[in-house]
Amino acid sequence: PRKATYNMLLSACVHAPQPRVEEAFEIFEEMQANDNVSLDKTTFTLLIDTACKAGKPEMAFEAFAKMRESGVEVEVATLNRLIHAAGLNAKHDETSVQASLELYEAMKRLNVTPDVITYGSIISTCAKARDAATAVKMYKEMLANGIEPNRILFNVLISALGRADRRDDALKYFAILKEKA
Repeated sequence: PRKATYNMLLSACVHAPQPRVEEAFEIFEEMQANDNVSLDKTTFTLLIDTACKAGKPEMAFEAFAKMRESGVEVEVATLNRLIHAAGLNAKHDETSVQASLELYEAMKRLNVTPDVITYGSIISTCAKARDAATAVKMYKEMLANGIEPNRILFNVLISALGRADRRDDALKYFAILKEKA
């Protein structure tokens, strides 16, 4: 089998009605054992996506660790997936928000430029954790970095404010959204 064959199998694991994360990691292990197959960013992206869709962020981080060990270049899309994974099981606590912020800082250390998806994923995690202060801080940092918010980002920001019982602030950002539309 070639790399493309293995990656198609991994893709099937991602798109199965019930994502097959264990099977994906078994396929990955077989790939690693095959000296004729080189691992690439697609391989790791598929592993991370399978773990995220299966609701197993710890396995997404395991795949990322393997990616780093293999020397494959880390891109913004990969880190965005991990930030999303960090927020998958967010509850009313700071753990998931802190993990997202640590990934955001790692992104900057790796000289990977955050995008609107990065900020949207962090703000979404803040919404789940009812952390409106961090959500607003990230929104302002995004603007300071010259990144324009889209409707999705405004929706998650408004959700974060609403869940934190900050109705007046939510209405303020809704008014900003209406101005931009």
